[in-house]
Amino acid sequence: MDNDTIDSIIDFFSKENKFYSEKENPDWTVDKNAGFRKRIAYTIQMLKTIKETTCD
Repeated sequence: MDNDTIDSIIDFFSKENKFYSEKENPDWTVDKNAGFRKRIAYTIQMLKTIKETTCD
């Protein structure tokens, strides 16, 4: 995967992270909402790690 592609994916998840950091899904419990936000943040961190270790 090239830098532009992974940067686009990281940007997408970063926008999702910002959007959902200010919102709650009323159909979910507080714990499920918090877990969802944690998983988005974890995904961003994993993508950054992949970029650092595989992209030039």
